[in-house]
Amino acid sequence: MTTEGILGYALGHYMLITQQNVDQHCFHAGDVLEVRIGDEWQVVRMESGGYKGWYLVTADGHRVRPALCMKARWADAELEGQESFSKVNTRYQAS
Repeated sequence: MTTEGILGYALGHYMLITQQNVDQHCFHAGDVLEVRIGDEWQVVRMESGGYKGWYLVTADGHRVRPALCMKARWADAELEGQESFSKVNTRYQAS
């Protein structure tokens, strides 16, 4: 089952908020979710840069700042993203 909503921000964390204005999930560094970037859904990983704030890492390694009201979903398909991110992490560790 996929829970879809928008990104909200409170108490130092981004969260998924559904149409009923219910906080569904508070994201932490390392959590995998899907966000709408342009016209397509992309699997991303939530990361924290400490004092530089939160950012999203796409499967191909691009960093994107999360935006309030950005469409997002917490999907069962997150394992596909985990596999892509392990490849990305291996690439970063090699350099």
